[in-house]
Amino acid sequence: KTFNKASQEQNSNISFEKKDLKSINKIIFGERYKNHVEKIRALGDNVDRLNNNADRNKEYELIIVSNEMIAEMDDELFQIHRFIVNSYEPKFPELESIITDPFEYVKTVQMIQNETDMTKLPLDTILPQTTVMVVSVTASTTPGRMLKIDELSKSMDGCKAYVDLQLAKNELLSYVEGRMNTVAPNICALTGSRIAAHLMGLAGGLEALSKIPSCNLQVMGQKRIHLAGFSSAATGTNHAGLLYYCDLIQSAPPYLRKKFLKVTACKVTLAVRCDLHGNAMGGQSGRKFRSELETKLEKWQEPDKAKVKKALPRPDEAPRAKRGGKRVRK
Repeated sequence: KTFNKASQEQNSNISFEKKDLKSINKIIFGERYKNHVEKIRALGDNVDRLNNNADRNKEYELIIVSNEMIAEMDDELFQIHRFIVNSYEPKFPELESIITDPFEYVKTVQMIQNETDMTKLPLDTILPQTTVMVVSVTASTTPGRMLKIDELSKSMDGCKAYVDLQLAKNELLSYVEGRMNTVAPNICALTGSRIAAHLMGLAGGLEALSKIPSCNLQVMGQKRIHLAGFSSAATGTNHAGLLYYCDLIQSAPPYLRKKFLKVTACKVTLAVRCDLHGNAMGGQSGRKFRSELETKLEKWQEPDKAKVKKALPRPDEAPRAKRGGKRVRK
């Protein structure tokens, strides 16, 4: 069966309106998360102590569970964001279309609350200046109304739950990032530990990441950007995900970054499979791929070779030797 997109969004909004915040916000209050964080904190930051296979296996199991929980947190963050949007919509219905980043939207809602004059608020501390201008102009003409005390309290509770869950997710990400050099050294050598940890967190583990083709790897972690009426061609990041912001691709000139992103994504998929099967666990393959990419980038930036002007042949008055044949014999 096929459904209209508008009806799907309407049904999702209705389902989130009926849900209570406690029924959505479950992960950080569950025993599984608390026990997992205790194990991580008990291990500490010392990576050198992993000198036997038993410790390494425990560490790897914790990293796998962390990646699974990060993926679950992403789903829960989406649900809490929809809950906040639906509860705050009566006050400022246009805000969601102006601020597309969920975390920025939550911080803005926390700052605005029931305020009607946007000039009294330091919105420029959390939003770009162009977005602040659009928010201020739209707020002066919005058909929204002041929220009641219970409605505002509902929105603020949702914002607090979102921020707390985001902090918990960042804690797990920082743990995975710190252990990436031991679990996925080739990806780290190619993209850096921060990008590698985020990619593994989005995919839900190394094995899940190895099944993603390079064309999808390019746009993993892509965020919607509100362009305020400008063309997406001006930004040049309409098909750019997390991988686009690694230091290797940012070192390329802007006109080559899209082309370089495609080639880098192919090498990243190879590095992921090397780490999955335990090949070159010293990061040799990742460093080799990075060196090949840097050489390729240098070659792309070389100027075209000038055309060599060949000298004209020396005129020779002597008759040229001709092939034998019927025409010559005539």
